Parts: sequence; structure tokens; C-alpha cells
Amino acid sequence: MPYPTFSKEGIGTLTFSRGNVWPDRHLYQPRQVVARSEAGQTRVATLSDPDETFPLVFERLPLADYTALRQWFADPRINWQATSFTYTDTAGVATVVRYADAAFDLAEVAPGRYSGTITLRREPFSDA
Repeated sequence: MPYPTFSKEGIGTLTFSRGNVWPDRHLYQPRQVVARSEAGQTRVATLSDPDETFPLVFERLPLADYTALRQWFADPRINWQATSFTYTDTAGVATVVRYADAAFDLAEVAPGRYSGTITLRREPFSDA
């Protein structure tokens, strides 16, 4: 089974030395505004298709992977949430995504080992 990768033309590929932890989750969040009228009726406005996010959970990621991941997101061609890229999962399925967390927060759980979750959001349109 291959390990997850991030790729973007002009940057190359970031391949992790280990996979993310199961279960592999896909969260769907409807983009709707919901309100109740004075008469008690529920009104719903659908703004767009639902957001689909991929939380990737890593346990005991080596320092080299942690550093490469942080550098990947900080690279001006990615710039954290500014630009999309291609995420290829352990099944070999490629998806255009964007980093979706407000903060990069992986905890050092042992010397040189990092654990935590990063969230990727599927892009409805690609600029990868």
C-alpha cells in the first residue's frame, strides 16, 4: 500500500514515510443558511454544494515528515490555505484539495515524533 502524497506542478511531490491512521474519514458539511420565521416556518437557503473535508490523523510522524509537511504548507506556491494541490490517498485516489486548518498544530509526543490531525478540503474547481 502506498503512502499518502501531496503534489503540485512546480513544487514536486511530498511523500510521507508512513500512512495516516484509520478510519479514513470524509466529512460533508452542507452550506446552508437556516432560519425560522416569526410564524415558526423553517427557511433554508442552499448556498452551494456541501464542503467535503478529509481529516488526516497522523501518529508518531518522524521529524523529517513533520518538517517537510510544515515547509510544504509554508511554501509561497502553496501558502497554507491560499492554493490548492493534489492529495493522493493510500488507495491511489488523487483529489484536488486545499489545506483547511486555521493553525498548524501537531504535538511532539516523543523526541522527534509528532501526532495530530490536519484537515484538507476538496476543491470544487481546480487551480492545482
